[in-house]
Amino acid sequence: YQDYIKLREDRIMLQEAIDLLDEPLKAVVKMTFFEDMSQNQIAKELGISQMQVSRRLRKALKELFDMIALKKTFSKVSGS
Repeated sequence: YQDYIKLREDRIMLQEAIDLLDEPLKAVVKMTFFEDMSQNQIAKELGISQMQVSRRLRKALKELFDMIALKKTFSKVSGS
């Protein structure tokens, strides 16, 4: 049961972090991970190059990692 609760909390934290991304980054993350689209498919859909998709995805993942790491650090410090 504890594992289920932890997984649920992590999913909520991830969704909140995704919601904070700028729209172009959010779109690439959603198309990649929720719609299972390739970078070439995303590029065609958005009218940008595959390289731009790759850069946006890399930037989005870094921002997500930083947001989640900061939130987890804050949670440990505040005792939440």
